[in-house]
Amino acid sequence: MDVLTSKQLENNADEFVSAYRNASDEEISKIVAGMTAIIEGNEASYENMKNQRWFERIWYGLTLKNKATVKEMQAKRDQLTKYTVQILIKMNNMMNEHSECIYDLYRALAVVRRDLDVVVDEVNELAYKLNEKIISVDNYYFLLNEIRNNKFDINSPLISLIDIMSLIDSRTAKDTKKLIQLKETMEQMGFDFSKTIDIQTYSDEIFALPEDSVGRILLFCQSFSNRSRFLAYTCALMENYFYLWDSERRIVRENGEAVKSALYCANLNPDANCVVGEMFSDLKGAIHEPFDLIEISPIEETPLSPASYYSTKTSQPLSVIVAGMTGSGKSTLINAIFGWNIAATGRGRAVTTKTDRYSNDSDNIVIYDTVGLQLKSAKNDNIVSEIGSIIKSNQPSVIWYCINSLSSRYEDDVLIKLHSLGVPMIIVLTNSVEEDDKLDSEIIKSNSAKGLGDIPVISVLAKDYIRKEIVVPAFGLEALIDQTIKIVF
Repeated sequence: MDVLTSKQLENNADEFVSAYRNASDEEISKIVAGMTAIIEGNEASYENMKNQRWFERIWYGLTLKNKATVKEMQAKRDQLTKYTVQILIKMNNMMNEHSECIYDLYRALAVVRRDLDVVVDEVNELAYKLNEKIISVDNYYFLLNEIRNNKFDINSPLISLIDIMSLIDSRTAKDTKKLIQLKETMEQMGFDFSKTIDIQTYSDEIFALPEDSVGRILLFCQSFSNRSRFLAYTCALMENYFYLWDSERRIVRENGEAVKSALYCANLNPDANCVVGEMFSDLKGAIHEPFDLIEISPIEETPLSPASYYSTKTSQPLSVIVAGMTGSGKSTLINAIFGWNIAATGRGRAVTTKTDRYSNDSDNIVIYDTVGLQLKSAKNDNIVSEIGSIIKSNQPSVIWYCINSLSSRYEDDVLIKLHSLGVPMIIVLTNSVEEDDKLDSEIIKSNSAKGLGDIPVISVLAKDYIRKEIVVPAFGLEALIDQTIKIVF
């Protein structure tokens, strides 16, 4: 692919914005939602978006090629992310022409700021300006009138609730009294907050959404999809349906492909359901958080990634096999080691469905992300066997066995079988928000009784834990690298 200069990329970004200057608000919202999904970078989003006309414009502006494969998109992830952020920044110039999109752009930047280390002065400056504008606009009473005027369908209470919550600005989001009054107004108009909505009913509600609300609702759900399987399902179903041609939409809806794929992405069963009132309570408690996230001060210096840190310690090649139960934090750990955002993370959901290989630029540290183990599953033996095959063809090797500190779930039998493969092992306690020596001691004691006393235990918090005003900095990654070097070489 041709390498474009900064000036060429700047001009191409300007051309992209100009091409959509006269587009409708709903089209702009949908494009912004699509760009946010691309920036977040999971393979499903790449597959859904790569043939969209707006994305083809982005890809051409970046590479001078009209079409992209998922593999090409992954290979140029960093450049694609930076270029897309650049376009988002330039779209601020369209604010006066598309005033209704201000919330969409703000949420998009909030998602970018939350998930990526693409923090540039322009993004923070724009976020500050947007934040000021949003705070100055109180649409609360207008929203109440919309509810009273029956704009939102009481027969589709769950998606209507999400639609309403997506229209709330940052000031209202932090006002508990207004949120309670909002619920009371909805109840007065006939909304049943005790109603339980099943997947099929909810899917039909999503399919029936008007085009002009899709982009906004998708952006809103993206903000919370890491914490709610139903909202993750909403994102996946929207991406699998609304970004298709009309003829394709009918096919994937009638054959159930859109629903089946979205269920898989969100790790939901077909018989799953959601209580409307429970969703309201969850959103009421969390809705202000995406706005707060963007207020975090930018990091002035980019720290050395753990993979780069490894390269400063030794030039010897190393193969790391990352194993653990589904939801143990394997992919999050790998992202943190390389300083990337390439390994799909599911925040407790089953994401890795095959063994993936990742390496740093010098290729002296290679990490294999294996399929998640399951409690009492016959498939675990196949996974252990595959790990054995990786070890035979990649020496020296080490196994990082991940255990989620929040659940402490792991299989003794699997641990014993992995230990018998004859390579060094380290137990990595992930999501260690608090450095708790008690859990470390319990595992070491339990392992010693089984003849596994040579396995060290390292507590790790792979990424900063942020909850309202509390920030727990990431820790333990360099200690993990040091311990790995110590026991392998």
